[in-house]
Amino acid sequence: MYAIKKHLEQEKQKVEKHMQRNAERRAHRSTRPSRELVKDPAQSELKKQTDLLYDTSQKLQSKIDDVSRSIVRLKTIKVNLTADFQDKVKALGLDRDCLDMVANDDTYVAANDLPYNGSTGMPYAWKKSTTQAVDEAHEEHRKASKLRKSAFHMNHALLTKEKKQHDMVQNLLSQRIKDVTSVKEKLHDEMCRVEDEIGKAVKVKKQLEIAIQEKMPPLNLAKQRYMTRTKRPKREAVHDEVEHSLLLQHNELKAVVQDLQKKLQVVVAHLGVLRRNKSELEVNIADKQKSLK
Repeated sequence: MYAIKKHLEQEKQKVEKHMQRNAERRAHRSTRPSRELVKDPAQSELKKQTDLLYDTSQKLQSKIDDVSRSIVRLKTIKVNLTADFQDKVKALGLDRDCLDMVANDDTYVAANDLPYNGSTGMPYAWKKSTTQAVDEAHEEHRKASKLRKSAFHMNHALLTKEKKQHDMVQNLLSQRIKDVTSVKEKLHDEMCRVEDEIGKAVKVKKQLEIAIQEKMPPLNLAKQRYMTRTKRPKREAVHDEVEHSLLLQHNELKAVVQDLQKKLQVVVAHLGVLRRNKSELEVNIADKQKSLK
């Protein structure tokens, strides 16, 4: 019984270590970024493992208490049986001494001189008392044996259940790591594409800015020429081919510049979206990396 008690206590210590590790895991996972705080299967199984470990610890402690009480009863029975055994050894010795005695003619003891033992019990009571003590010992031994088997089977069942739950948690955590890693890699690939698109957009923006810069001098020149010709004397202020050409050139250049500016605005807005997407992807990737740890 001492051996089974020690074994149960060792198993309970292991369970308590597993409970501590479970609590550390749940606390560690609670520090994940808010984006990653989801009640995934791994989190659910960790909660189930918490309940299972607590229940296992309680059952082991209950069985340890049962074994301790059985040990106390067995020790009490042992003390009683030992005392009974010693009494019987002493009684056997006295009876043997009586058997070995021989008659001595020189010594005579009158009947009324014999000591009276008032506490002497009857044979049937003596036999019943002895038999009862032995029966109680046998019954307690039977109960102890049954308790040992019960403790062994319970411990085996609890360990099997705990191992199954532990393996479930391990597998789900491993799967979660694979899933997050896969998402992280996809996000990284997407960020590479966004960075490539940003590079292209920056290049187009630069080309549009250069094109606008190149168109501004001819546009300003056409406008300046047209405004200069409007200062001609009234007699010379005619809408000739030169003025028509200058006006046509100015309007065409102005339309081109306006079109380029609109395209530039679109590219700038697109760049803003791309850069925001890149920033969000970087934060998301950082969250995934922290979650993986």
